[in-house]
Amino acid sequence: SALRRHLAHVAVVHALTVLSTRAKELLPHVHDVWPSVLPSFEASAPLSVQADACILLQHAARLSGDFVRQRFASECWPGLWVQLRSAPAVLQSKAAAWSPQLKAQLATLNALCFLAGDPALVDGVAEQVL
Repeated sequence: SALRRHLAHVAVVHALTVLSTRAKELLPHVHDVWPSVLPSFEASAPLSVQADACILLQHAARLSGDFVRQRFASECWPGLWVQLRSAPAVLQSKAAAWSPQLKAQLATLNALCFLAGDPALVDGVAEQVL
């Protein structure tokens, strides 16, 4: 369910934060949870789950850059791109109410902004975005 996935993503973000000072322990744990996070980037995932996954992606990229760098374009981007491309613009009335569509788009774009700071990371997807 979306609630379980939300709680799992929140737990992973907090666990990565705790492990952030222990690099030797961090990367193996990121590697272990990564397969469980990937379905959250699929276009068919609930919007709230996609938003949580983008927050987790940004946090993981901040802490374990190389791991995410090697996987972003092939494993995360395809689902994110489908969602961004197919999502209609959020109407002002829904934006004011912080609709799930707005939250998902905002989380995705925020993660992309952060990831864009690493040219090697976004090299493979830049042409699609532009």
